[in-house]
Amino acid sequence: MQTRFTIFKRGGVYYSEDRQTGQQKSLKTRDEAEAQRIIQAKNDAVSLPQMNLVMAKTYLSAQDPKMITRTWADVLERFSLISSLRLCNIIFLF
Repeated sequence: MQTRFTIFKRGGVYYSEDRQTGQQKSLKTRDEAEAQRIIQAKNDAVSLPQMNLVMAKTYLSAQDPKMITRTWADVLERFSLISSLRLCNIIFLF
């Protein structure tokens, strides 16, 4: 099976090419190993979309463990708290 993204080098900088659309984009690196990792990640994202979701959750949970368990209710509660604090600040200014 042929991969969707391929890599090439132009002027010392690595580029990716989407074989479906023909679009070429700079990978903004001169390091071949880094360019290969980027291309591998792009190809994995296309072939394994569910894996992307799992990896994203893993990275987020490493930064903020509560991120995985939060719901929209938590977001709205936090937003209303911030909004009410701003309203209080506006009232105190007058």
